[in-house]
Amino acid sequence: MDNADSKTEAVRRAISIMTAWLESEDDDGDLMIEQILAGADDGEDAEGASVMGLVSLCGHLLIKREREVEITPADTLKELALKYQ
Repeated sequence: MDNADSKTEAVRRAISIMTAWLESEDDDGDLMIEQILAGADDGEDAEGASVMGLVSLCGHLLIKREREVEITPADTLKELALKYQ
């Protein structure tokens, strides 16, 4: 699998993780954990691929938010940092 295919698959995995997160708000998150670890049976670094996919997905969402509401990605991150300090 080349780098572009690998990145695409990582983002797909991230979307699956976040979908599971949305669906698991009222339970213990087992489905989300399953999605994070998906692919581990194939010998790949499932956790690393999940992190890279989540970072890429977050970047896409920051850019989408900037286009929709004209708030820069940096300002969005500052806002979130203030919320979680």
